Amino acid sequence: MTTWHRVGYFLGFMSLFCGQAWGGKPEGAEIIRFRIEQGQLIVIPVKINGMGPFSFVLDTGTTLTMVSHEVARTTGIQTHETVQVATVAGVKTRGRGQVENLEIGQRSFSGSDVIVTVKGELTGWSASVDGILGQNILNRMNFLLDYQSKQVQFWNLETGYQPTSGVKLESHLQQGRIVVELTQSKTKTPLRLMVDSGSSGLLFFEPAATDLELDVVRSNQFLQVRTPTGGNSVWQGELRRLKVGEKFFSNLPVTFVRRSLPGGREHGLLPTSLFSSVYVNNQDKFVVFNPKD
Repeated sequence: MTTWHRVGYFLGFMSLFCGQAWGGKPEGAEIIRFRIEQGQLIVIPVKINGMGPFSFVLDTGTTLTMVSHEVARTTGIQTHETVQVATVAGVKTRGRGQVENLEIGQRSFSGSDVIVTVKGELTGWSASVDGILGQNILNRMNFLLDYQSKQVQFWNLETGYQPTSGVKLESHLQQGRIVVELTQSKTKTPLRLMVDSGSSGLLFFEPAATDLELDVVRSNQFLQVRTPTGGNSVWQGELRRLKVGEKFFSNLPVTFVRRSLPGGREHGLLPTSLFSSVYVNNQDKFVVFNPKD
């Protein structure tokens, strides 16, 4: 049987903000400083089998964690089967292995599956990235991505953080990835968007924009989307109106790409880098955009 896994990709656009109401940050958060690469990629230190730290992109748009062949050789990761890695740009076969121990700060995860791939494929550009931290690790924690202070805060699943403000939306996992639904004023079907920290541009899969009758203006300008498995030509345009919770945003840059992934009911990607911060609660299944204490 063919096993499919999804990986994220990397674009670049702009910055938004939001607001609403709730209450109080708990103690016990572990703070990890990160650096930004290529304008929006969150890169954090990760240890593998006691070695490192290595530079990993934190990507909620990738189902399985990925490591380069160099890291696999250094840390003794052996591949035991092949899997199909699928992105918006196509599909490639890669080896899958298992990490005995993966460490993020003081947090340790044992027996985690990883995909071993060519280093240059990890982000499409950056030679300084050694791996991608995917949802099979991230969904074991609650976490806050804070772009302004350049830090990630991690909590155990049992520890809840209730921000006093922000746009709070229920979430669910679809093929391992975080999906939120955005109710729009002029469409009966809500937008189902994947919360993606590996992309900085709002993206819709075709024919979602046509089927949902979104108010979009297309341009004749093309660009190349880079992913760990290749590239694909996409169309740019502008979304006249987007509703996130009770907030409305106008004239947002958007990219359109024909769906090449097997299955999936999502309409597109909602980048975390469009916000100043994003809180993900995997235990209680909700996301808060621009949370504040």
